[in-house]
Amino acid sequence: MNHCLIKNFLAAAILSALTSCTSDALDTPSSGKTVKVTARASVDHGDDSRSALSEENGSIAFAWSSDDRLLVTDASGTTLGILDIDNARSGTFSGTLTGLDEGRNDINIYHFGSSDALSASATDASSLLSLDISSQEGKLTSLRNTDMMFASTSANVTGSEATISFTVTRSTGFAHYKLNFTDGTTLSGNRVTVSGTNLYNRCTFNLDGSIADKTPGDITVENSDGDIYLTIIPERDMALTFTVTVDGNSYLGTLPSRTYNANRFFRKAQGEGIEVTMDAVGENDNTPSTEATLIGPEITLGDNKYRFTGGNLFFNTKNRQWGVFGSQTEYVTKRGWNEDTPEIIDLFGWGATGIDNARQPQYWNANKTLYPSTQETENQNINEIKATQYDWGTAYGRQLSVDVHDGTYVTPTKDEWNTILSTFFIHPGTVNGIKGLLILPCDNSDATKAKEILSTVGISQDDISSIKLGQTDALDYTKIVLDSNNQLTAMNSVFLPLAGYSSPSLNGEKNSGLTVYYWASSGSYRAAGSNKVANGYCVRIANENLGSSDFSISEWARNYGNCVRLLKKIN
Repeated sequence: MNHCLIKNFLAAAILSALTSCTSDALDTPSSGKTVKVTARASVDHGDDSRSALSEENGSIAFAWSSDDRLLVTDASGTTLGILDIDNARSGTFSGTLTGLDEGRNDINIYHFGSSDALSASATDASSLLSLDISSQEGKLTSLRNTDMMFASTSANVTGSEATISFTVTRSTGFAHYKLNFTDGTTLSGNRVTVSGTNLYNRCTFNLDGSIADKTPGDITVENSDGDIYLTIIPERDMALTFTVTVDGNSYLGTLPSRTYNANRFFRKAQGEGIEVTMDAVGENDNTPSTEATLIGPEITLGDNKYRFTGGNLFFNTKNRQWGVFGSQTEYVTKRGWNEDTPEIIDLFGWGATGIDNARQPQYWNANKTLYPSTQETENQNINEIKATQYDWGTAYGRQLSVDVHDGTYVTPTKDEWNTILSTFFIHPGTVNGIKGLLILPCDNSDATKAKEILSTVGISQDDISSIKLGQTDALDYTKIVLDSNNQLTAMNSVFLPLAGYSSPSLNGEKNSGLTVYYWASSGSYRAAGSNKVANGYCVRIANENLGSSDFSISEWARNYGNCVRLLKKIN
């Protein structure tokens, strides 16, 4: 794959998708000269048409358009004025700037596209320092709709005139993909969703054109034919997943992690996109993926930032591979036994990861004792399993050949679960008929913001408040009812389904749809008479009151079979 530098031409690009403003508000000048300015630069020969956008020797080449305009500010962000194009072929602009001083003036120049994108009123320009790429057309000619060009230069004022020259640089990157379906399926106006690790769909810019803040989220491409051009917000270690439904059949394709830099165009070859192999996915096709899709808000825990994986963890006992379910509502409520072990299991004994000496996850012997029992001795006071061989995230990470010692994938500790469930807005809900717990991307005290998030997917609910750990009231799953996982994705919210559990007294599983326990990677080790008891902490969520708190963090016997939802470190 060629990594081709996008030419630093003075480029034409409409910025119709730019919305809201950054903290660096653009103010109007309070003093200084009004100066007539002429701006000039050399550009490659191009048409005067806005549609003159093409691949050229591996780069994206643009041409100036006859209606281009430039916003000019001083170094602090104060608006000085707008320059209009005089000649598209020669790249000359002119206009008047107010607020300059005699001599050298450091200035910033922004290119926001046509006159429709930039009003003649300079004070309107502050809203253009933010970019939303969550919905894209996927065409080469539409890349201009989500572009941002910037230059920093100086204007030397002599009397009432100044002449400047500059080169604008792109703050985002471009990529070209080609979806290839293994069963010969072709697309004809289908919606493609792009998700993945370190993928961002919104950002704001600093005054110097660098990216200030980024929001993680998916990108959707409507009416796609499978040949997709995208604007990408730069980030390291981005692993993308492409999903699409055709005639009721779901398809999924993944790409390995790579770094996407600003001002670069990523593709396979001239006019050819990076190939994405799309395989058919059944409703519960639990083939382990190369990288888990991430969902929900960024979560700050200590010095690191994390996001949840987009589904619960599972293990294939036949091929001994770990995986993450393809949707947040999927589960099978199965665990492994020494006899008649199911192929796919998603309930695990605490610390049983299927790596090193463990023969398979949560394997029990005939007495239903967690194997190997030597892990639970008086001299092995295992209180924290995070970033050790006993963390399920470590097992999953080893399979992906990531740095397991760096804690890339982890099971939340007791304290981390407590932080997550006490920080964000938590509410019971139902998705596709599945009951579970919703984690919305807003503060637990901000019911107004929670209602706004719900309203984006057509849910109107005035009577909601975040539930609290330790409450004993029965949980109401009827106030928030969603029809699909797509709504969860649109809200950037986490969903923990009530997938049930299994206990040593059961040679099987129970309470699917009623109760669930999600393991923490924090354990306890205590004396119980003459015996030594090793337990693990977990999050308990219940649909019915079973004699204790319906929403709590508590100890649980390590040989119980509970669910696991992993976090991935993203910084």
